[in-house]
Amino acid sequence: MIRFFGYDLDHQVLTLLGGGNERATWRMAECGIPCASSRDRQNICINGVFYYIELVSDGGRDGMIICFDLTSEKFSSVEFDRDLNPVRRNYPGWLLDFNGKLALIPSGSLYVTSKSIVMWVLQDSEWSKLVYILPPVWKVVVGPEECLEIIGVTGPNEFVMSPRYSSDPFHVYYCDFEKETVTRVVIQGMGAFGSGRRYSVRTCLNHVEDLKRMEL
Repeated sequence: MIRFFGYDLDHQVLTLLGGGNERATWRMAECGIPCASSRDRQNICINGVFYYIELVSDGGRDGMIICFDLTSEKFSSVEFDRDLNPVRRNYPGWLLDFNGKLALIPSGSLYVTSKSIVMWVLQDSEWSKLVYILPPVWKVVVGPEECLEIIGVTGPNEFVMSPRYSSDPFHVYYCDFEKETVTRVVIQGMGAFGSGRRYSVRTCLNHVEDLKRMEL
């Protein structure tokens, strides 16, 4: 568990213990990277490394990806490709686990009129650009008022997309670029949470909830 402190360089780490009487305590972790912290930072954990996007606070508004290795508890950073700086365009992009590799979707929402998805994948400290053309059936399956974001990847060429805002019924879409299929999954009952009002929705893949009580 990592804790950040506003616009300074202080970071603290807490390791949750497996049991016994030993009490978990926060400890300092050296970052050393001057960042203008964002309250709404995008983040993801892949293979024991925690990634998040930050702005560099010394001399510019360029962004970079900060990496925290959960095993060594060391920080490092990855710069964007010079053709890719989503923070400069006032949209932080969306970090994804692309089959065990860090990926970033720099574009905004997807609509029924969208034609493609651009994704950048990081491998061996180098960025590679991938372009996926949405299949023809996309315009048939996706609703005319849907505002979608990519929330994850379930296979080599299957993306999962979810609306940014509530609806009843609520739809989640699976787009398989190899088979050129788009599957719409209907989730009933979402209207009960908003009492008829429209609200923002955050959809997560592979979520596991553990209700055990832990002493911090």
